[in-house]
Amino acid sequence: MRYEAVIRQVLFQERGFRPEQVYVDSTRGTKAMSAAIDYVAVNLELGGVSYIEGERDERGQVISGTERLSSFRPLELLFRRHWRTLVQLFNAGYFASVLNRIEDLQPWIVWPDHRRRLDFIAGLARILIAGRFRIETAVKTHL
Repeated sequence: MRYEAVIRQVLFQERGFRPEQVYVDSTRGTKAMSAAIDYVAVNLELGGVSYIEGERDERGQVISGTERLSSFRPLELLFRRHWRTLVQLFNAGYFASVLNRIEDLQPWIVWPDHRRRLDFIAGLARILIAGRFRIETAVKTHL
């Protein structure tokens, strides 16, 4: 069974976990297995991916005492991608599109700093929409 199917069935359906509550550790897997679980973690928007690195012995195992934890949050990567798109739309003056995309993103935003950033750009978009409509009305009434 594929990693994604197992995570969906066992962790989400049977045990009731939400994606942001699930973390995977790819330390003991092969490179192909690690790449697969990293892909699944990003695709399912899991809470985090970790890997223990350090100096290795002749068998390829990390030597005790040299361990270092490396990790990343898939949601952070996805948020960065969406944020770049929002900024591009905002800078192009598509404020209604910014608000629509933010509305679509809200259900999966779990980190408070991400919510604050979305709230900020949404507030600016609302202000500019309101101002633009007033300017358009003013121009029409004075022509």
